[in-house]
Amino acid sequence: MMPRNEIDFILRSDALEKNGGDGFQIEQYRKNLAQAGFDVQCIPFHVSMVLRPNSIVHIVNVDRPFDFLAAVRIAGDRPIVVSTIHHDLTSVREMRKAERNQGLRTLAGRVLPESGRELLAFSVRTARKIRTSSDGQKWATTWLRSLPTVGTVWRAVGSTLDGVHTVALLAEGERNSLTRDTRWQGRNGKLIPNGKPAGRSTGDSSEPGRTWSHRLHDICVVGRIEPRKRQLEIARAATALGQSVVFAGHPSPSSPRYVADFEAVVAADPNLVWVGGVEHEEVLDLMGNSRVLLNGSWVEVQSLVDIEGAAAGCWVVVGRGGNSSEWLGASVVAVDTHDVSQLLSKAAEVLQKNVEPSPTDYSHTWEMASEKLAEIYAEL
Repeated sequence: MMPRNEIDFILRSDALEKNGGDGFQIEQYRKNLAQAGFDVQCIPFHVSMVLRPNSIVHIVNVDRPFDFLAAVRIAGDRPIVVSTIHHDLTSVREMRKAERNQGLRTLAGRVLPESGRELLAFSVRTARKIRTSSDGQKWATTWLRSLPTVGTVWRAVGSTLDGVHTVALLAEGERNSLTRDTRWQGRNGKLIPNGKPAGRSTGDSSEPGRTWSHRLHDICVVGRIEPRKRQLEIARAATALGQSVVFAGHPSPSSPRYVADFEAVVAADPNLVWVGGVEHEEVLDLMGNSRVLLNGSWVEVQSLVDIEGAAAGCWVVVGRGGNSSEWLGASVVAVDTHDVSQLLSKAAEVLQKNVEPSPTDYSHTWEMASEKLAEIYAEL
């Protein structure tokens, strides 16, 4: 029997519209797997999506649980691998309760349980993709099938994960959250961490001859401008504390009011700079010319930004929203809080000490991650 070499990645339905970390992650997989001889296809989730008959199906992200369960049904008897990219539901709930001024989304997040909010979001997202009467029929069938499971959907995610070939995890912290939130038994989990920036070593993006203590920027914050990443709150806190911060990130098209409020705060404070959405190499250069990378995100799994910041020679100051301490060791200054003022105060302490971080020993590459996936596919 010939080994399967067709891989159908099923991505989030908006994967082609948002410039997110999971999209970057899957693009690295696609590139390296293609070089290894695999025929890779990336398909945004759709109720009418078509998979190749002999493919291995690799589903990305379980945090849209109704999409995930529908994708598994569409995959049928094809072998399935899942990259869960799961955010801890306790932290997600804290984020929903704290969100303000985002209209219906804020109301749904504050009133509905996460499963109810996800069913509502699933219904809207998939309805927007309807183009034919066949799409509409499949949407209605999928929605009606999903409705009775709203109270038990996370348990259904866990039992479904128990039945797939491999669950690819980014961190042990993700394993713990996934087990707690879905009751997944964990026997088929495999740790496949994200890769570090290709061809970069600690600090090699800083200006030649410039020492860490004389880098151009004190603090940088990197990521799409959106409520989850909390740039608005960081900007307001930085103004109150008199702290200078450089922000880099594309504006989120789904959060225009938040972006406008953030832009107004930055415009009113000469200590704050937003360079907008810039190319990846420019982001790495910004990190290499900053002393501290601050990540105040409500939720992360294994932050690519944190990996890149550590590789660029930054101190990485993080809250309780992710698992960077698990991987980046002494480069990380972790503060057990979601209070961005406390994070900024900790960053100020780091700057005042004026001690360069030790080089990170994070050795995982995208080639290594893709090789692990190839080994898994070879078993199928």
